[in-house]
Amino acid sequence: MRHEPKPEIENHPYIQSLIVRQEKRAADRDRSKNKQKAAEEREKEILATKPVDIIEFWCDECQQDFANVAYRQIETDWANSKQHIAFYKSKHDCGNWCIRHITDKAWDAYWFESIQVAQDRGKHYADLLQPFETGYQLLYGNKNK
Repeated sequence: MRHEPKPEIENHPYIQSLIVRQEKRAADRDRSKNKQKAAEEREKEILATKPVDIIEFWCDECQQDFANVAYRQIETDWANSKQHIAFYKSKHDCGNWCIRHITDKAWDAYWFESIQVAQDRGKHYADLLQPFETGYQLLYGNKNK
C-alpha cells in the first residue's frame, strides 16, 4: 500500500472559496461601517451650521461678490433617502438665487468664481511659494550663501 501525502488544507479549492467569501464579507462590513460613519459626520456638519447667517456669495448673473442674509436649506437626495444635502441660499439684488454648499464644499462654485477669493489668493501668493517653484529664488534668494 502506497502512502500519498495529503495537500495542505488551505490549498483545497473549497477552503479557498470559503476564505474568499469571508474576505468579501469583511470588506462589505467595513464599507458599511465607513458609509454609516460618513453619514453621521455629514449630519453633524449640517447641525453645526446656523439656520440663518450672513455669508459671502458670488452672483453668476452680475459677476459680483456680495454678502447677504442666507437661509439654510436641507434636501434629501432622491437616490439615497438617508443622505441629506445642505446649502445656504440667498437672493441677489438682480433677482438671481445664489447658493453656498454646506455639505459638499469641494463643489462650491464660490471658491472658483469669486473675485474676492482670487484677490486674497494673489495677495498671499508669495507666502505660499515653495523652494522648487518659479520665483522663489527671486523673492528669497539662496540662503546657503
